[in-house]
Amino acid sequence: MTWTTPRTWISSPADLATKALLDVHVRDNLDHLRTVLPDARGLSVALYLDDSQSITNDTLTAISWTAALWEVGADIWAVSPNPSRVTVTETGKYAVLGTFDWRSNTTGAREAYVRVNAGTYYMLASLQAVDESSKDTVHGFYRELSLAASDYVELYVRQKSTVTLGTGESFLSPFFCVWGLPS
Repeated sequence: MTWTTPRTWISSPADLATKALLDVHVRDNLDHLRTVLPDARGLSVALYLDDSQSITNDTLTAISWTAALWEVGADIWAVSPNPSRVTVTETGKYAVLGTFDWRSNTTGAREAYVRVNAGTYYMLASLQAVDESSKDTVHGFYRELSLAASDYVELYVRQKSTVTLGTGESFLSPFFCVWGLPS
């Protein structure tokens, strides 16, 4: 898609917002932003779970992603054989960002980490469970990392509720994005 300079919308019967106009000025521009602007290298992926994953108490667990909201550039993620890994194809700086959703439970801490090449864990977020039994605990995270070509990153989580907890399951949370940043 190409960028189209958005029009100035005027409230008059002669200037109705038709499907055709909205497609050109809203839909196509959003596609352009998603596919072209992530970075000059054109590498980005956004992953989510379409089914809950069980997380054992006090155990660092890699999230096994089940679907991609988008993947731009080289194939940097696949459901098989390593659904938890995003492997970058170019050396550079990358943003790792997203959200994580824990099912209702009022006990203990919730943590999220990014792990590079099965080595160092970098803390992304840590918080106490929501003190209301009908509410999920949700947190967001963002971290920039310098990665070499063929490095891989994974999202690991841990919870300390004393029981096994499930994750959320939707394209909004949990959500994991690895986004190539401009040089």
